[in-house]
Amino acid sequence: MENKKEKIEATAHHVEMQQETRSELIKKSEDLFNLPVKPQEVQTITLPSGKVAVIGIFKGKHIREATRTADGESDKMIFALIAMTTTIDGKKIVWEDLDEMDGRDVLKIQGAFSSNF
Repeated sequence: MENKKEKIEATAHHVEMQQETRSELIKKSEDLFNLPVKPQEVQTITLPSGKVAVIGIFKGKHIREATRTADGESDKMIFALIAMTTTIDGKKIVWEDLDEMDGRDVLKIQGAFSSNF
């Protein structure tokens, strides 16, 4: 029982240290570049066709899943990531939908993704 308690305390301490380290890195980044580090936000864009795309917040796990879905092919990976995180006029899409969309709309969405990096 004592061993379990020690493991729980060690884990809690580790999590606390990670949070402190993350906070320190953000502060150093703000100081170094004199820019605040902002969390990712939901992005709404009006496409050339007049449709509205909403790009949701995504994390590393989404990028990993998109890479896996695209079999590591970078040209397919961005389509997979867009499909996983974007709605068009309130509807979920699949990457094949992007293949059939107006090219100007696709480029506008891709541009919005690029501006996140």
